[in-house]
Amino acid sequence: MGDLKQHLLGSLDMPLLFSLLNDHYLVVHGRPGQNDVQRFLRSFLLRFLTALPPGRVQLCVIDPPGLGRDFGWLMHLSDFDPQLVSHRVWTQPSHIARQLQNLSSSAEDFIQQSLRNQYRDIADYNRHAGALAEPYRILVWSSFPQGLDELSWKNLQSLLDSGSRCGIIPVLVVDPMDVDKDTRIGSLKRSGVHVTVQADGQFSSSSERWESLAFQPEVCPTDALADQIIDSVGRRALAAQRVEVPLANIATVEKSQRWLADSSKCLEIPIGQSGVGRMHAMKLGVGTAQHAIIAGKTGSGKSSLLHAMITSALLKYSPDYLRLVLLDFKKGVEFQVYSDSKIPHADIIGIESHREFGLSALEYLDGCLQRRGEFFRTAGVQDIASWNAARPEQKMPRVLLVIDEFQELFVEDDKLSQGASLILDRIVRQGRSFGVHAVLSSQTLAGAYTLQRTTLGQMAVRVALQCDEADAQIIFADDNPAAARLKHPGQAVYNDMGGRIEGNQPMQIGWLDKASQLQWFADLPKGYQNHDVTTNRLGRSVVFDGNRPATWQAVQAQMAISTAVQNVNPQAIWCAVGDSVAISPAVVFPLTQQAGRNVLVVGGEDALAGSVIDLVTHSFVRAAVAAGQQAAVFSVQGAKPTDANALALPGRWQSLPCQTYSFDARSAVQAVNQIHELLQQRMAVQDSQFTPVLFHLIQLGRLRELRREEEFSFGQTEATADKRLEELLRDGPSYRIHCVIWADSFSTVNRWLSRTALRELEVRLLMQMSDNDSSNLVDSLAAAKLGDYVMLLHDEATGQQEKFRPYSGSSLADLASWVAAAGQPERP
Repeated sequence: MGDLKQHLLGSLDMPLLFSLLNDHYLVVHGRPGQNDVQRFLRSFLLRFLTALPPGRVQLCVIDPPGLGRDFGWLMHLSDFDPQLVSHRVWTQPSHIARQLQNLSSSAEDFIQQSLRNQYRDIADYNRHAGALAEPYRILVWSSFPQGLDELSWKNLQSLLDSGSRCGIIPVLVVDPMDVDKDTRIGSLKRSGVHVTVQADGQFSSSSERWESLAFQPEVCPTDALADQIIDSVGRRALAAQRVEVPLANIATVEKSQRWLADSSKCLEIPIGQSGVGRMHAMKLGVGTAQHAIIAGKTGSGKSSLLHAMITSALLKYSPDYLRLVLLDFKKGVEFQVYSDSKIPHADIIGIESHREFGLSALEYLDGCLQRRGEFFRTAGVQDIASWNAARPEQKMPRVLLVIDEFQELFVEDDKLSQGASLILDRIVRQGRSFGVHAVLSSQTLAGAYTLQRTTLGQMAVRVALQCDEADAQIIFADDNPAAARLKHPGQAVYNDMGGRIEGNQPMQIGWLDKASQLQWFADLPKGYQNHDVTTNRLGRSVVFDGNRPATWQAVQAQMAISTAVQNVNPQAIWCAVGDSVAISPAVVFPLTQQAGRNVLVVGGEDALAGSVIDLVTHSFVRAAVAAGQQAAVFSVQGAKPTDANALALPGRWQSLPCQTYSFDARSAVQAVNQIHELLQQRMAVQDSQFTPVLFHLIQLGRLRELRREEEFSFGQTEATADKRLEELLRDGPSYRIHCVIWADSFSTVNRWLSRTALRELEVRLLMQMSDNDSSNLVDSLAAAKLGDYVMLLHDEATGQQEKFRPYSGSSLADLASWVAAAGQPERP
């Protein structure tokens, strides 16, 4: 603080020191606005900021009468990290009370959770804590006790007595004129260091260890030097802000130790570190700790926690003891790494999942609960542990359901959200007995649409990262504000007592770098491994990637078509269009000899339109081959020069076992007339066994000669091309002539086709469009709510309305072999 002058055998200069741990607090007696007082405070605080590592000092400034006027130089730290100065200078009694309450609660948590009986004080703790070292906190109060109420005084007293042990150091500036006005000032004299600043600039100090001694304070840095110090401290604090506890230090990463754990009694998954050297694990399956909620705002480390949890579980438990169902509703690829690594534990992985896929995954788990219930009743057991003890040769794994941004399931109040809510409630209530555990994660738990509070109340494990006070009160009890006090990404409060304050366990999330994660996964066996009869219903890992087109799988498509032929209508031509957004076979629709069985494709995306038109055509020809017939495919090419996929379609169809006829846009009328003549010929005979014909109009809006004439036109003596097209749409399906029309928008459809003609296009394959266009085409907003790489199948006749993902063009390259296989005899 300065140099002590003592006449001992002459003049002797010695430093006057303030001990953070032994002197407890500092009281400056002087006028708050006095220049000497302000220079002393500036020098003292700058010395504090530079004496400890960057980021290891945080200040809280209270200045009720001055409104922060004398501390503007210090507030530049907030440009780097607002937490370095508690965001601002506090002046209102209610705000002051909240800051003191936070400091008092922090001291209480630090003593109980970190110091315990193991460490003497914060310095002793920090010597062992490494990356988890706690910062010192300086409470600067100008014009004390102004702004002090009774509750604040009680909290301040506890800080004066015990704060220094926790690194909380009060620095109080007391106006001598207020000493006689408030008896609380007198109680400060029992301890601490007291500095008196006279009006003439003389300084003296006193404490428990020495009587009043004069001293000369340090020379206060100039404004330029102070700004330079603040800038340097702020930059270095920002760089040192990242706290990393490597997951490798706490997870089972040694190859010899992997997959040795038994989950029969519970899941115990290392996720981070609490205190010095203490591994912190998420325990599920013990007592009421069966399911977990994770909440944290963007950038708080929520994704890091999920990766740490999933990766730790994969390394610790073998596929015979753990199954995973991973669903991510964020617009990202957080779970892509588990799909690419082909981890053997995964039953379902949803990357940028859709709500329909999420519901089908929950239905899969609901079926798992039911089957396990039947097995348990037959074996006379009550839980996983007793089953595995009774049937060691048939181990039953625990199932971990992880849903990131789970509230996306409930963004609409519809049947889907109601179904998801019911199943999640059943999983939460019954999962304990059957070894199914849910971990639900979200940025916020507030909002009108969310999981029922009664369901959330059953989830005892709560993990809170940085979040606002509203979410802190939802995830924890109302009287437990611990979550709102978290300062940095990766800091968390783990609570396995339903959010009650006595269950708080501060921790630091384990940091997992991508390279280490990929290396660990590379050492694991690849591919699906599941010997459990209650979960191995699919026989494979189901991966849904909502941010890209689906990948063609001939087996899945043929399964859907064969099922429809056997169970629905064996006479129909079943056409596949894409992969379902739920856990279901490919999406198909029937073309039959009935009015209206034509197809309308609406949307401007060439890749999507080209995929569905190509697959419909190959499905159509394949059905004819399977029936021993030769189909005919006519196409009028109106594609734009930029529609590369659509332009290539007629050439692809040349290799199919069918008759193909291709026309350009200028020959559109000729093509319509030719097909219309074929229709007239078929209508003139009684035979109903006609070969199937598919007639394509590609990019209707560029086929100008087919645009319908205005209704008020006069003098027409013969049918025009648009009228013949309307007759084809109306009568063609009954004679096995089906039309497929692609238009880039509803506006084009409306200009080219009459309402009567539009009614004859019962099957509609729609891309994302406006609310108005969706209402006109399907009488709902379903098509307006589609995302990228998703289309809607709407069938007016059957009532079918289903979302699907068209297949990528590259994966459809070998469709011709799929068609050819239909004509080959089945292997015995």
